Amino acid sequence: AVEWTIKEGDPIAGGTIYHLADRMDAGAIAAQDWCFVKKGETARELWERALAPLGLKLLADVIDYVKVHKALPAKTQDEQFATSAPSLS
Repeated sequence: AVEWTIKEGDPIAGGTIYHLADRMDAGAIAAQDWCFVKKGETARELWERALAPLGLKLLADVIDYVKVHKALPAKTQDEQFATSAPSLS
């Protein structure tokens, strides 16, 4: 998905922690956030600068939530905003 974000020239990228579901990326959302993509940035640069740290923060947020609430956060996804990234060739 990171490579597709760059290929499409998207100005925004993001990350999500999902609950497991029968379909790919279809489970409830436990945590989600976004970041801007810098002009001319490569997928690797985006990953190292923003997405990897964002993923670590999301995971920490979910762990902190579980410590307090003794349950995983879960927000149903809104299918009208679902997108897919086709295979890159």
